[in-house]
Amino acid sequence: MEDSIGFLKMTKLFSLEDWNIIKEISPDKRMAFATIYIKYPDWKTVANLDLPNRKKFRSNLLKTNFQKLIDKNYFDSYEIVGNRQRKSGVKAWLSLASILKLARQSFIESIFIYKLEGAKKKKVAPTYHFYCVKMTVAIQIEGFTTGMQSYEERYVLVKANSVESAYNKVKKQEKKYCEPYLNSDLRLVRWKIESYDDCFATDITNVDEFNKPEGVEIFSILKSRKTTSTRAWNGT
Repeated sequence: MEDSIGFLKMTKLFSLEDWNIIKEISPDKRMAFATIYIKYPDWKTVANLDLPNRKKFRSNLLKTNFQKLIDKNYFDSYEIVGNRQRKSGVKAWLSLASILKLARQSFIESIFIYKLEGAKKKKVAPTYHFYCVKMTVAIQIEGFTTGMQSYEERYVLVKANSVESAYNKVKKQEKKYCEPYLNSDLRLVRWKIESYDDCFATDITNVDEFNKPEGVEIFSILKSRKTTSTRAWNGT
C-alpha cells in the first residue's frame, strides 16, 4: 500500500483513508468498487461562448473524456453515471493500482471508493457541526390581552451532530429562557417560544472557522421572486 499512501492527499481521490487494511494485497491485485467521475467544463472555459456553443463544448468534452476513460481498459464492465446522452462517469470494479493511475489523469474529476478487497470500513465518529435553529418568540406582558404584541424571530447557533440533536439542545434551555422577570412598571414579562420553525446545518465544524476573513454562513433559505431588468444578469 506504499504507493497509495502518497495519494491520500490528492484532491481527486476520496475515501481511501476510510479503510483499515486487514489483508496485505498488492495494489495491482486488490480490487475496489468505485465511482469515477470525468472532468466537467470549468465555467471560465465557456464564459465567452453563447449558450448553444456552450452545450456543444460540454457535450464534446464529456464524450472525449469518457472515451479516454474507457480506452484505459481498467475494467471489464461498468455502469454509466448520468445518462447515455450526457455520461458523467462510471461505476466499476477495478484494481487499486488502476485507480491510483486514473487519479493522475487530467480528464478525471474525482474518484470515490465504496468497496475495497481485504479491507474493512473504519467506524466513523459522529461529525459535529454548528446548526442554526430558528424560532418564533412572543414577548408577553402581564395584563396585556389586546392591542399589538411584539415578537422576535430568534436564531441560535448550537453544536450538534444532527438536526434532532440541535433542536433537543435548544429545547432543554427553554424553561430557563422563558423565565419571567419584572419590567420597570413591575409587570411580569416573559419571552415565550411559540414555535421552532427551522434548523439549518452549517458547514462549520470548528470555532476557528468564525475567524475567516470572508465570514461564515450560519443560515440560508431559498425563496422565489419576480425577475426584473435590475435583478437579471446576462453573464458579463
